[in-house]
Amino acid sequence: MNKLLILFIILPLLLSACLATQRIPDSSPSESALIGKGVPIAEGSQYEQTLDALIEWSDHIVVGEVAMTEVFDESTQKATVDVAHDYKGKLAAGSSISIHENSDVLQKGQQVLLFLDLYDSRSFPEPFYTPVTEDSMVRLEGDTPIAGFQLMEDISTTDQLLAYIQQSTHLKSPSQPVTVLDSVDMLDELISASDAIFELIPTRWEVVGPKVSSFTFDALRSFKGSMDELKLVNLPTNITVGETYIVFMKSYRDNSLSLTARHGSLLHSSDEAWDATVRALASLQ
Repeated sequence: MNKLLILFIILPLLLSACLATQRIPDSSPSESALIGKGVPIAEGSQYEQTLDALIEWSDHIVVGEVAMTEVFDESTQKATVDVAHDYKGKLAAGSSISIHENSDVLQKGQQVLLFLDLYDSRSFPEPFYTPVTEDSMVRLEGDTPIAGFQLMEDISTTDQLLAYIQQSTHLKSPSQPVTVLDSVDMLDELISASDAIFELIPTRWEVVGPKVSSFTFDALRSFKGSMDELKLVNLPTNITVGETYIVFMKSYRDNSLSLTARHGSLLHSSDEAWDATVRALASLQ
């Protein structure tokens, strides 16, 4: 057979094999994916997913019932959970919390044990919670815990699991969730609470979530703080591109900036308080 013809026959097969290799990753766990007491690490997680690590890194460890679920956005489910007990934190029995998760694990009526991070953003109307890892949501089916990670050999019942958590020294690990102001009544208090105060015009945006978008902007002036390295700001989605705002902002977690308080941190140029606010801010300079 002609060598050139053979090449044309073999080459597509080789390309097909290469593409198949790229599309089908090896899903079997490697030895490096097992740590501590034999608990697998969730892929991409910053946490070592042992039970002790989940206890240590959680802001709250909640037992409760899933009261309802709803679509939050195209990739996120919002579940409302009625709290029966919080083993780490101060959530009251009988209170309800919102859990945002993207694996649709939680279903209405389930009894669950949840290892949770608190997320309290100035751009959202209320605090909400997310699982520490994708596998840190445990279904409690009678006295049987159904976990996405391997429990220790001496834990086979819900009572044993909860007793282990309750006696864990990791419950005393320091947890420092960010406290977010809901509102500030007085202008001087808002100024004092803010690390940065800018006058700007939002120019275009990229949606981050149903209530938050990331905006580029034209910087007009800074009353407080530096705008030199600020390229994007996260603001409520309902603001108007092309119009002028004064934005009161505070350093948040990784030194990024977000609104100082949930309410009152954005002032539109048409607001009746605009002139008085500008005069008060001008006195800072």
